[in-house]
Amino acid sequence: MAYFPRTVDAELATLLAANGAVVIEGPKACGKTETARRQAASEVLLDIDLNAQQAAALDPGLILPGAHPRLLDEWQLQPAIWNHVRRAVDAGKQPGMYILTGSAVPADDHTRHTGAGRFGRVRMRPMSLCETGVSTRQVSLKGLLAGEPTRSPDSGLTIGDLLEEVVRGGWPGFRDLELPAATRAVRDYLDQVLRQAGFDGHLEARISSWGEERCLSYGCSEEVQR
Repeated sequence: MAYFPRTVDAELATLLAANGAVVIEGPKACGKTETARRQAASEVLLDIDLNAQQAAALDPGLILPGAHPRLLDEWQLQPAIWNHVRRAVDAGKQPGMYILTGSAVPADDHTRHTGAGRFGRVRMRPMSLCETGVSTRQVSLKGLLAGEPTRSPDSGLTIGDLLEEVVRGGWPGFRDLELPAATRAVRDYLDQVLRQAGFDGHLEARISSWGEERCLSYGCSEEVQR
């Protein structure tokens, strides 16, 4: 799957140049790991590397050596990594040493330092229409907020096209899927989020029904409804 350049690419580079470590936060599957990998020189994938998990559980400092920037993916699986990274940054006294990525943030712990002065933070979200290439990029949100006049030719997109983009979502892993498969993947994603939050399938059914009603009212394609 090709990498989609992200708006945060430049922000991440700036933060790495200014901080010893950078934390990338955001929902699952929004592209955090792949974005971090574009700028990392080495990596530890804690969710799949059993040896790294065991080493981090024994002594988090064991997984820190490596070429910088070093990516520590799903660091929250071993929260003690945070303080060890902070100490390593203090000792190294150079920017761009570590990138920490995770879909969840451990609950506040009085033993974990805030990281102020050592960690930069960047928030990632699913891709915008600009990042997916659907937008013409001729209307600037910054310009709109500044009250600048906006002009853009017809993009050629119909209401149905836009609704299909909304249903597909900005999840990088779903972009290459056919629409029926992408909508199924989004439904499964939503179901997992709801279950993790403690809701049963009834809420998912209500949300699904609401979405299908809106699709029907706007006349989007049958594939989207399914």
